[in-house]
Amino acid sequence: MKNSFKILQELIGLLDTFEKDATEKAKLEDFVLWLNSELFDKTNENKEIDIQENNVLDMELTHLLIMQNKHFKNYSKQALKNSKISTTDDFSFLYHLSVTESFRKMEIINLHQLEAPSGIEVLKRLLKTEFIEEFNDANDKRAKRIKITQKGKDELARSMKNMQKVFEIMPANFDINQKIQFVSLLSKMNDFHANNLNDINFNE
Repeated sequence: MKNSFKILQELIGLLDTFEKDATEKAKLEDFVLWLNSELFDKTNENKEIDIQENNVLDMELTHLLIMQNKHFKNYSKQALKNSKISTTDDFSFLYHLSVTESFRKMEIINLHQLEAPSGIEVLKRLLKTEFIEEFNDANDKRAKRIKITQKGKDELARSMKNMQKVFEIMPANFDINQKIQFVSLLSKMNDFHANNLNDINFNE
């Protein structure tokens, strides 16, 4: 019981630390992700590594992340083989449009971190298949908005079963704790790159 009480005290302290930086909409899942990250950082904070080893780790980590993207594309190509949805970008555009009323064209392109020409090509394909439709923005006459059509919803629903298998396969054999830890680490990585995208100088 004494050990349980000490653990509870420590947990309350960690929760207090989390609440100082958390948003009002933070959920239990957010605390679990933060807690996993916090404990992992403490476990490894004193681990020493030389510059060469660190560089090798950076290269290996980057290579493995690139390989995951390749695996995802290969799985998705098979999953969408019999679908009228051409690419994973097309699928993702439709999915995000299915959970909101509409987007401005550049909003959804920027959401997917695509260059404007590549994003416009995705929209052209979806317009041609009548999976989306465009209309004038009520607040900006120069802008166009897009929304998913019923035809697009139907095709998205048909492809979702196979794509869900892809999402289940990608985490490999991770258990729930490993998934939570990995999501936490990748979230930190994604936030870093989102905040520093235009600040890296490669000519220094």
